[in-house]
Amino acid sequence: MRKAFRFKRFSLSDEGCAMKLGTDAVILGSWVRIGGEKNVLDIGCGCGILSLMMAQRTIMTMIKGIDLHEPSVVMAKSNFNQSPWSTRLSVQCLRFQEFAGKIIEKFDLILSNPPYFVNSLKAADMDRRLSRHTDELSYGELLDGVSHLLSPAGRFAVILPYLKESQFINMAQKLGLYPDRLLRIRSKPGSAFIRTCLDLSFSPKETAGNELVIRNTDGSYTKEYQAITADFYLAF
Repeated sequence: MRKAFRFKRFSLSDEGCAMKLGTDAVILGSWVRIGGEKNVLDIGCGCGILSLMMAQRTIMTMIKGIDLHEPSVVMAKSNFNQSPWSTRLSVQCLRFQEFAGKIIEKFDLILSNPPYFVNSLKAADMDRRLSRHTDELSYGELLDGVSHLLSPAGRFAVILPYLKESQFINMAQKLGLYPDRLLRIRSKPGSAFIRTCLDLSFSPKETAGNELVIRNTDGSYTKEYQAITADFYLAF
């Protein structure tokens, strides 16, 4: 039976998708800056949550999702067609490396919740392995493709493990991409950072850093988390 996740202005399903809907994508889609983008690219779109969030937050922007997992693309297309923004959303089943090698279009905003396990135990399920590990899309390949596809004034927003933050920034700077903003995320007060959201561009700037704690010690969502995601979650 198809399970639907309801947000304030759209619903979607992740049935058959390699990676299930999670907090990471919702935080990234809520945190990223929006302002006059003509086109957006969602790399590894999965069920299409980031693309749908961008459609809700913009008016005329065209949004394209790509993913190498065909069942995820099928589900994303279904989610897009049932949304209020179907005419502005599209999805393609393709490896990002191939897409970046043949597309001449430049994007004003590129987003990705990329594979994040590096040199770790592989998941037994192949679909889940492809979505969670960097085997099919390394950070180097991701950044190289983004550097070719991003418009001169464009921005690249990504969420990744906190422990990979410095490595990713160093790799990005070698390709001329510099962090404008970052958000370090904890699951609860006093716990170690688990994720980092980065907003990168071709213009070197002083990085504006912030911190987000998802839950209070009693398990409830923090006021900060509720504020950043309030446009989407029904409970907030």
